[in-house]
Amino acid sequence: MHFDNAWNHAWESLLTILDGVTEPEASWQAPCYRDASADEHGTAAGSIRWHVRHLAQCKRGYALRLRGDRAARTPDVDAKPSATWAEDMTELRAAHEDQRRAIDELAADAMTTTDSDFITNNVRHDTWHGGQIALVRRMWRHHARAPSK
Repeated sequence: MHFDNAWNHAWESLLTILDGVTEPEASWQAPCYRDASADEHGTAAGSIRWHVRHLAQCKRGYALRLRGDRAARTPDVDAKPSATWAEDMTELRAAHEDQRRAIDELAADAMTTTDSDFITNNVRHDTWHGGQIALVRRMWRHHARAPSK
């Protein structure tokens, strides 16, 4: 239940935070990240796109680990460039659905405390990045309203 609420709760969820994000907003990099390197595909560090791509990659890795591949290196799983913000969101949704399926595949009577703790950590990770995205959105709105110099 917490896994699903963190994803799609009507008021406080990752999807709620991402609702209405535009391509320019998703790609914008806050000044505090200007010295940070872009990822291997050129996605600006700290941008909403970076957070969404990171979450999608992690969710793919988490699904592999839930299915028994304990050696899966989460951040590097299936990393690939995307051309558009819409593609990033499609990938995040697909990765989340795959992670949900992996959780559903665990038999309730066979789920260990380790599995349960791992899923809880996944929820906490989504929540952390959701908060980061909300903050970037707030900075974007301030940036968009600021007069040009």
